[in-house]
Amino acid sequence: MAHRRTSVVIGRFQPLHYGHMEYILAALERGVPLIVGITHPDPDVYYHNASDPHRSLPSANPFSFEMRSLMINGLMRILRVPETDYCIVPVRFESPEDCRARLPRDATIYVTIYDD
Repeated sequence: MAHRRTSVVIGRFQPLHYGHMEYILAALERGVPLIVGITHPDPDVYYHNASDPHRSLPSANPFSFEMRSLMINGLMRILRVPETDYCIVPVRFESPEDCRARLPRDATIYVTIYDD
């Protein structure tokens, strides 16, 4: 059973896939509520990612924030996660102030590492 410490997962979710589901489930098992942060939320603004320049390209970001939110909400319905146990927020890594405003300081942020 999950404890009450807030968990956070952050990703582009372009598109949402099985690996993302595993990531989200692992965080849910460790604490609720869960905050799902979606990066690159602004469709007309692309940020350079030095570790993987491909991620910065418009072609690598075909889905809007709203579409990705719908994908995540659909997954949560399939998993029968109560709406009170999670929320979805935009996360702009290029703005530390935005991150601080959207993510609680006492939350545990879970990450997956696929890049060098």
